[in-house]
Amino acid sequence: MILEKIISFYSIPGKEELKTPSTFIGKKLVSQLEQLRKIDDMEIKFLPGIDAWKDFKETIHKIISGDNLRKVAEIGGGANPLLSLDFVGKQKLAYHVIDVSPDELSKADAKYDKIILDLEKDIEISAQYDFIFSQLTIEHIRNIKTFYTNVYKLLKPGGRACFFFACITTLPTVSNYILPDFISRKVLLFIQPFRKNEKQGKFKAYYKWCFGPTKNNIRRLKDVGFEVLSYTGYFGHSYYERIPFLNFLEKAKTEFLLKNSNAHLCSYGQILLRRKEQMLTQ
Repeated sequence: MILEKIISFYSIPGKEELKTPSTFIGKKLVSQLEQLRKIDDMEIKFLPGIDAWKDFKETIHKIISGDNLRKVAEIGGGANPLLSLDFVGKQKLAYHVIDVSPDELSKADAKYDKIILDLEKDIEISAQYDFIFSQLTIEHIRNIKTFYTNVYKLLKPGGRACFFFACITTLPTVSNYILPDFISRKVLLFIQPFRKNEKQGKFKAYYKWCFGPTKNNIRRLKDVGFEVLSYTGYFGHSYYERIPFLNFLEKAKTEFLLKNSNAHLCSYGQILLRRKEQMLTQ
């Protein structure tokens, strides 16, 4: 079982990020706490992973309020929609919480507008939203190209999408992918006891296209038809907070990577995409 997982891990889209030693170890890049680069007018930066959730929440609120958007969707919001009902009301948003699971949606406040929709299958709905976002959902998508194609369809021309996800290139995520579910679940509850809450469930993860701002991952997104506006890679995570020695090593590794940034070794990623006028995959 575990051997099959290891074999399938090296068969996931993006395996070239992991199997090329020279790129996996990485060449020395410009050392800064926040490294900014421009590739085709795209902003790439690297930041501490400890701030990743806060950064994403602030980014979503800033985009919605700053651009006065009206029709917004969150994918995978399920039991825990990111936007508060108060914020939705003040912004006068048409805010749809989309999830494949009716059980998860039922756990959220009944005042939210909820839509049961499987974005891993072809859909007919199109050009609905100004903005789409998701938090820690991408890594649970198996048919990832179909998913991104459907997001493209759901956006109005010029509409944007912002996704925050865990990358496959850390020990906790590789372990979560390889280990049987009953073992990985026990490990998760040990390091994150709050996940025992029924609104903080654990779901199967595939980590397809879940990398930092590598050239290959940027190419995949462009091949769907998106313009990649920005791509943030985060180093470090908080999974070891209950294990002092490992936590110390993780912090040391994070400090090193912030000074020697490598897109192949990110813990989390955040991407901002924009729909072009024509889908390239059609």
